[in-house]
Amino acid sequence: MLKISQKSLIISLVIYFWWTPLYSVNSVKDEVFLHPADAFTGFTLNRNDFIYNLPVLSISPGWFWWGITDWITAEIDVEANLGGVPSVNFRIKLLKTEKYNLAVETMFQYVPKSIELDYFKEDDGTDLSIKRWGSSWYNNLNLSVGPFKHSYIHLSGGVAYQKHLEILNRSDSTGISFDNFLFPHLSVGLDSRISSQVALLFSASYGLTFTYLDNVPRKLQAVVAIRWAPLPNNRVGLLRNMRTEISCIYMCFPDVDKSLFTPMAYLYWQW
Repeated sequence: MLKISQKSLIISLVIYFWWTPLYSVNSVKDEVFLHPADAFTGFTLNRNDFIYNLPVLSISPGWFWWGITDWITAEIDVEANLGGVPSVNFRIKLLKTEKYNLAVETMFQYVPKSIELDYFKEDDGTDLSIKRWGSSWYNNLNLSVGPFKHSYIHLSGGVAYQKHLEILNRSDSTGISFDNFLFPHLSVGLDSRISSQVALLFSASYGLTFTYLDNVPRKLQAVVAIRWAPLPNNRVGLLRNMRTEISCIYMCFPDVDKSLFTPMAYLYWQW
C-alpha cells in the first residue's frame, strides 16, 4: 500500500501537471533521451528542463531529472526523499557538436546493512536472489552519435564500486559474493525516432544499468522497447507531455547460471 506521504506527492503532481501550462516540444524526434531502453546517453537536459519518471508496475513514486544548467543534469529520487534508499546522480556534458555528445555520469547510493536490499523474494516466482548493502558508486563515460535520419547510437563504459554484493541461485544453492569490489560495465544502445510520436529502442549491456534492476553488476542484459507519445497535441499539460516506454527485458547472471525475461513499463513527463 502507498504511504500517505506518497499518495500526497502523487496527487500534488497530478494537480500541478493538470493546471500548469507546460512547455512541450510535442515531438519525440526532438526530445532529450537520458536512458532509452536502459542505455546511457551523452545527452543532458537544457537549463530548467525536467523529466519525471513513474514506474507503472510498482508502487515506487519514481524520480525526477533536472537540468541545473545546459551542461549539468541531476537526478532527484522521490522515493529516497520519502524514506527510501538515498542516492545522488549527476551527468556532466563534456562535448556537444552536430554529431557527437559526450558526457560523464556519476551515481552514489547507500543501502544501510539493516535494509540489505533484496531484489527478488522467494515468492516472486524466481529462484534468483540478489542482495547488496553498503555504498555503491559508478562512474562512466557516455557517447551519443547522430542523428542519422533521426536515429542515434549510444556507447558507454565505466567502473563501479560495490561494498557488498551476493548473487544466489536458490534452486541449487549456487552463489557468489563480493566485498569492496570494482566492477566494469559496458553498454550499447540505439534509438530510432520513426515518427513524431514513436521511437524504437534497443540496448545491450554488461554490468550495472540505471533503470531496470539498477546498480547490480555482473549482469548481461538485452532490451527491446518502444517509446510513445499518445497525445502530443492535447491542450492539457498532463496529457500533452505524457510519454510511455514499454520494454521487453532479458537478463542473465552467468555466475549462477540463471536468467529471466520480463516486461516493464514506465510513464514519463518531459517539460
